[in-house]
Amino acid sequence: MNQKNFLFVATVALFLLSGCGTVHNIHKVEVLGKGYKWEHKDDAKRIATKGIAFTKPNLYNDVFSLQVNRTFDVREIEYERYVDLYQRNKDADLSMIVNPIGLAVCSIDQKGHCFGSNGKWRRSKERSRNEKFTDKVKSVTELFEEYGLYGTAIVTGYSKEGPFELKPVEVAVKDGVFRFNLKKVLESMPEKPISARVNAQLNYENYALNNNYNLREELVDKLNLYQVRWLPVKQRKEIYLKAIRDNLKSGNQRAVLANYDKLWRLKLTMPESFYYHYAVSANALGKIKRAHEMAAYYLKVNKKGKYVDKAQEILQRKI
Repeated sequence: MNQKNFLFVATVALFLLSGCGTVHNIHKVEVLGKGYKWEHKDDAKRIATKGIAFTKPNLYNDVFSLQVNRTFDVREIEYERYVDLYQRNKDADLSMIVNPIGLAVCSIDQKGHCFGSNGKWRRSKERSRNEKFTDKVKSVTELFEEYGLYGTAIVTGYSKEGPFELKPVEVAVKDGVFRFNLKKVLESMPEKPISARVNAQLNYENYALNNNYNLREELVDKLNLYQVRWLPVKQRKEIYLKAIRDNLKSGNQRAVLANYDKLWRLKLTMPESFYYHYAVSANALGKIKRAHEMAAYYLKVNKKGKYVDKAQEILQRKI
């Protein structure tokens, strides 16, 4: 073979051998034996609820609350434990071996670049497969945090006049707690309550709760309930008159008229001028019918009074 042919063959051989020294991984599975774990609670709740219950009644910062618990069964799961093993290997690089210069380099090769190498077996994270339920079950109780759950509270207040049942209150159960503002509910009573009872109701699927909670006098006292309408009539009269004076100074005509209305509902004997000023307040806010009623009443009780002409002007305004 002449020199040209030899160079050609050597070049082709080097080209063909340039792909040698490929790196590849070898995989295998190692079984570690059986493992056990409990079913995820979220999965168990949907299919294994055994009951719901109100617990821990509490009255704090005007709010009455109950903890809502749910009890459900959680099943044990048996599974096969295993890990993936992999080995990183490198084939021999023949292009270096057949090359005289490369062969000299390979004589001092320590990392397997020329003659190849097998890496250490490495482990992945432990995994599971072939899961199945066993016969073992445990009962779990925790807060009922179902979204969109609503209950009802029926509050009865007990005053000196006797019991008074208020309208039912819709109560949202949030973060497993049934809560509502009891002070606000009790202050809607016509008379000041001395004690109270809360009837809490909750329905979920086939389960229904209907519990009563009695609040003694000392608990209701802590709410510091107050409504002007609970005061004696004379006290209410002074409060409404003061509110009228204060709001006239500040220019709050709506508040002025609101307090005139409250005074009127007390059905007290008032100074004759009261009815005229009441008519003026209603007229200023466009409450023409009420203005006519008060102006007419003023003229009825005082036909020669100071404001007769002005009262007649109010009556001439069309409704």
